Amino acid sequence: MLATATLGGEVAAMVDCHDTFDPASAKKAGADLGKLLWVQCGHRLETALRATDMILHSGGFGLILLDLCDVPAQAFQRVPISHWYRFRNAVEHTPSILLILARQSVTRSCATRQFELHQQTIQWQGKAPFQTIQHLAAQASSRKPMGVSPVMLQAVAEVS
Repeated sequence: MLATATLGGEVAAMVDCHDTFDPASAKKAGADLGKLLWVQCGHRLETALRATDMILHSGGFGLILLDLCDVPAQAFQRVPISHWYRFRNAVEHTPSILLILARQSVTRSCATRQFELHQQTIQWQGKAPFQTIQHLAAQASSRKPMGVSPVMLQAVAEVS
């Protein structure tokens, strides 16, 4: 998504709650890092929510990605639903897209669209030193399927 947005001339923002974003992988996937604002939030959900709010209200971003995949489920119970409505209202009548990545639904009724993605198999690519990892993954998958938590993509507002 970042590659598509930035190569299409859009400025994008990546709000990274747990500092897991890898710019090298994004660049390899085709993203123009010169058109990307990367906000590292140091494992603080409140910081990620405040940063997202500031970005949404500043305008000028075609895509805002909020990565909450590593946030524990119980942390979302403390987030008032008004936060999600505020985000939705900020992008509702703009050409911007707010995409929230999480392992469970967090926006409740505020999301315009929700998509659940499941990974069926794990495939490792590359050469040594990754061969050991490939071997371990093959052993684990031969014993029983490796469970991968689904990732919820929540589009908070649709572009009309």
